[in-house]
Amino acid sequence: MHRKSIKLLHSLRQMSVATVLSCLLVACGGGAGTTTTTRTSTGTGSTGTPSITSFTPTSATANTPTQFTIQGSSIPLTSVVSLSGGSCASPTNITDTGFLVLCTPGSTSGFATAIVNNNTLANGGYWIGQQTVTITAASSGVSLLTDTGITANQCYGAGSDALISCLSPAAIALNDKQDGMLGRDVTNSDSTDGWLGASYSISTSTVTVVSGTTTTITTTTDPNCLKDNVTGLTWQRASTTLTALRGNTQNDEAMGYRTTANTTGLCGFYDWRLPTPGELHSLLNYGSSSALYAIDMNWFPLTRSAWYITGTPYLSGNSANVWVDDFVKGRVDGISASGGSVELRLVR
Repeated sequence: MHRKSIKLLHSLRQMSVATVLSCLLVACGGGAGTTTTTRTSTGTGSTGTPSITSFTPTSATANTPTQFTIQGSSIPLTSVVSLSGGSCASPTNITDTGFLVLCTPGSTSGFATAIVNNNTLANGGYWIGQQTVTITAASSGVSLLTDTGITANQCYGAGSDALISCLSPAAIALNDKQDGMLGRDVTNSDSTDGWLGASYSISTSTVTVVSGTTTTITTTTDPNCLKDNVTGLTWQRASTTLTALRGNTQNDEAMGYRTTANTTGLCGFYDWRLPTPGELHSLLNYGSSSALYAIDMNWFPLTRSAWYITGTPYLSGNSANVWVDDFVKGRVDGISASGGSVELRLVR
């Protein structure tokens, strides 16, 4: 054999497995979507060729824990997932046909690459497949507003504090732009799907699973959550009483409930969080005749006469002090690190 050929073969033999796999990854996994390799697995509990057929969801919110479902065949029980710009916990419920993994994207919106390896790189793991995940910016609040719920019979006339028809001459003479004369509760006065100006529906979630050339879309309806069709927010209908005293321990308890909701996939979603004051305030109904609840109890029957916690501090840098909404009198206030308990309702 020619001396140069022998030298070339010797160089190739010295090439590391990691270098070879890197070349294979560039050749096979450059595009978006779920990609598989044909390499035979050596992971514990797996036989045959590992194959990733589904990686869902394909989108997530920045800085928000999201549970991903990975499905396939001959998946090693030692498999792990990494997310560029973010982090992933150890997989759970892992079998040779799939597993769950909770990943938290970084703070930058755009695209991130989730890579499935048969083991950690420290243990000689190699690439099985990957998925491009779209990362969207975290919501800064309500993008659209409901109205206050003040009805057309809740206006004032001159010289009186009695509520009268907003169409009456006395009300118009006092001010022709009173709350009961304007807004969605006048232009969208249908109350069959919520109080005037509001629009609610039972929440649905959609899961897309790709297996070979077959795509299956499953839509699930769950009455434990509501979709606000005006703001686009999805709300947990249940109300949870936080048992810890106000302050850091109470906030930690609230974040614990959020983590559990994201781990278990409440109503089929994995991006639950604590609401902002503005988001909670969008549920308040100032036209309510109830002395106990300033909210539509037809749609939120589990609401309690109490303060509801938000995830927004009202003293900069002090997480022991947060804004809360009062669903009795419709107030927003700051709550200090001492005192009794409050309620929690998650949003996404």
